[in-house]
Amino acid sequence: MSADAWGQCINEGISGATTKRPALLRCLKALQPGDTLIVWKLDRLGRSLRDLIHLLDDFRDRGVKFKSLTEAIDTETPTGRAMWQMTSGG
Repeated sequence: MSADAWGQCINEGISGATTKRPALLRCLKALQPGDTLIVWKLDRLGRSLRDLIHLLDDFRDRGVKFKSLTEAIDTETPTGRAMWQMTSGG
């Protein structure tokens, strides 16, 4: 992918287990309908399944797409949405 396709890359170098991640919070606030948040792995976004479910449900409600490069979750594809449904239990 070209640099333009990626838009912005954020690497805080902080564990997903910590709650104080200012760059991630700024990123989440800046997401607009139609944007796609891409993470290397779900545990980079957060350690708690409950928090991940809440975040991804919020993305859906806001019209934000999500993709995890390691897990087969891509909310733009039927397979990815099914994977998310199995993961979230919903």
